[in-house]
Amino acid sequence: MLVDINLLPEKQKKKYTFPIIVAGLILLTAIVSIFLYLEYDRLQNETTYAQKKLQDTKLLRTKQEQKLKDYASSSAITELTSAIEWAEEQSVPTVPLIRHLSSLLPERGYVLNFDYTAETQVNFTVQFDTSREAAYYYKSLKDSPMINDVALSSIITSVSDDEPDVKQYTAFLLPRYIAQYQLKLNNRAIKDSEKEEVAE
Repeated sequence: MLVDINLLPEKQKKKYTFPIIVAGLILLTAIVSIFLYLEYDRLQNETTYAQKKLQDTKLLRTKQEQKLKDYASSSAITELTSAIEWAEEQSVPTVPLIRHLSSLLPERGYVLNFDYTAETQVNFTVQFDTSREAAYYYKSLKDSPMINDVALSSIITSVSDDEPDVKQYTAFLLPRYIAQYQLKLNNRAIKDSEKEEVAE
């Protein structure tokens, strides 16, 4: 059996741990540096955009304030105020009018329809038990201080035959009278009435 004898000194194994650690640190530093640079660049762009937006907003605000000053100094406010006052004078308060018209109704009179056809003109339909009540109501409207003019445009009779049992007895039922009135209103009297109601 042969014996292998090596008289040369044994080579020491190179240790690679230190260069690997150094290379890792360099690589990590490079990655962190790139990330920080990109983040800084992004923040710089956002800051620039925000400053530009702020300048645009300030410029727009200045323009709007100037327009507002110009508008305030013009006669538009005076015109608008006078238009509002005119509209308030022309408007008719409906609640006092309806309350007044209802107070003139006979006990079994019912308003079926109420329409403004113009600023001072109203069409409304009322149901009565007798034609005499319709005539009496017409006279009451004519005497009312809130109404300048009254016209009885139509009066028709109807029998309520909605229920099936009632249809066979329609000959024995009393008709209802449906009257349609056209009114021209006295705005001043209606407004005075509203003021009196508020004062009470």
